[in-house]
Amino acid sequence: LALDLAADATTGDLFTAAVHGYDDLDARTPTDDAVELVLTRRSGGGQTLWTHAYDVRVDPTPVELRADVHVRVAADGAGGMLLAGNIQGTVDLGTGKLSNGAIIARLSADGATLWAHRVPGELTVKDVAADAEGRLYVAYTAPASVDLGNEVKGASAGVAVFTADGTAERAFAVGSAESEGAGAEPLSLAPGADGSVAVAGRYTGTVRFGANVTQGSGSGSPFVALYRRNGTLGWAKVRPGVKGSVRDVSRDTAGDVVAGGDFQGSFSWAGASLKGASSP
Repeated sequence: LALDLAADATTGDLFTAAVHGYDDLDARTPTDDAVELVLTRRSGGGQTLWTHAYDVRVDPTPVELRADVHVRVAADGAGGMLLAGNIQGTVDLGTGKLSNGAIIARLSADGATLWAHRVPGELTVKDVAADAEGRLYVAYTAPASVDLGNEVKGASAGVAVFTADGTAERAFAVGSAESEGAGAEPLSLAPGADGSVAVAGRYTGTVRFGANVTQGSGSGSPFVALYRRNGTLGWAKVRPGVKGSVRDVSRDTAGDVVAGGDFQGSFSWAGASLKGASSP
């Protein structure tokens, strides 16, 4: 199962993450005790430069336990790979065992693991990106406020920033729930050269973005927002009458924000009238 792909803008090389070993059976079998996380670097022409497989294992009992892993990857700007995600089970990426929860890691250009850490709090990783200094930016959601380590606390939906050695540096919230069950779900992020961060995803219920309080659809409405270096909101574009999500966001060479996703409904964007599909 392919999980993610990232391109190195300098070399054109491709970093990929995949999971091998799912049995696709409803019944619990011994094969559910382990899966493999496979990380690979390929040249732009498709030649494999390196690949590493890591076992993710759970105990055979209780039977409800199943090994699982979901990760996102990014190029670190120095030829290496950044990784952030969630594991169910125990894995050793080469620097010691990590178990059950959110993890972050950095691999060198030749595939050696430089460091790997378990993030203390209970959070679900949605995306990872890097800036020019090698910091990790992790978009996440959590049941409540979350401990990111190093005395850094994060909101229930936000972006966590880690230094190049994996130490939590700061965090900022993405949206603020104004009603029960409401919230933003950041699905993609893209740092800019000026330190700002573009974040995109969907929101449900009544959510505040800066001074703008907006009502999302029950299945989620799309948003794109730009946060300044200090974590304050620069601007936010929300579409409360539209169902769907912005699933990917990036920055061009001028720092402008480019976003894409799926939606159901009609709305106007930059003077253009857009009509979504019959279902998102």
